Amino acid sequence: MKHDRKAFTLVEFLMAIAIMSVTALAVAGVSMALSSAYAHGENFYQYLQDSRAGILSIQEAVNNAKLVTAAGSNAMVLWTKDTNSDGAINLSELSVISLQSNGGEITQSRVVFPASMDSTTRTALDESKTLAWATNLSTVQSAVATSPYKAETVLTSDVRSFAIRTPVDPPLTTLVQIEIAIGDAKREFTVSSAASLRADRTGDVGFSKGEYVLNTDSNTTANDNGNGNGNGNGNGNGHNR
Repeated sequence: MKHDRKAFTLVEFLMAIAIMSVTALAVAGVSMALSSAYAHGENFYQYLQDSRAGILSIQEAVNNAKLVTAAGSNAMVLWTKDTNSDGAINLSELSVISLQSNGGEITQSRVVFPASMDSTTRTALDESKTLAWATNLSTVQSAVATSPYKAETVLTSDVRSFAIRTPVDPPLTTLVQIEIAIGDAKREFTVSSAASLRADRTGDVGFSKGEYVLNTDSNTTANDNGNGNGNGNGNGNGHNR
């Protein structure tokens, strides 16, 4: 006499549960792997975009500068423009591009006086500087950093190293080589580029009494207290630290 089977046996039921569990775990594993790959891809794309944006910002700053007055391994000073057309370097005309080691950011710092400031006060505060003063990297960095009118722009972040190299020592160089390593502990890549001064004033740079001078330095104020070292704090041959 035959009996129709209308239900699973206990063994069959347990086997079905085991198979479904293994399948679910496999699907979950693939999903997690795909999600992780997507997240890494997103991070890579963001790092790439950030590094390109930082490189372009630095290139633009160098292209428009009159001189690279000082450069170290991961910082440089640019004489950005002759705002008042007096042929001399004023504090507000200098820009410091450097790596902030405490936050992994490359920033551009400068002194920006309020538009509402009267011309007499501005002239008194924005004193002229000799080229010898501007070639001292640490002196310029300190003057900009301690100014109450300091303005800082973040050019890029998540930076692991930033290197600056010049084929000729500032302030005579017209070319800056830039290298940025960006990423995190799991992934890091390096972007390299170069930028040149388009309207440089290197032809106005001379050397007198052991220091660099501009042909207009005789018009600058006498209260520049830099050490006048023509090489600044770096020789322009930057390297990753």
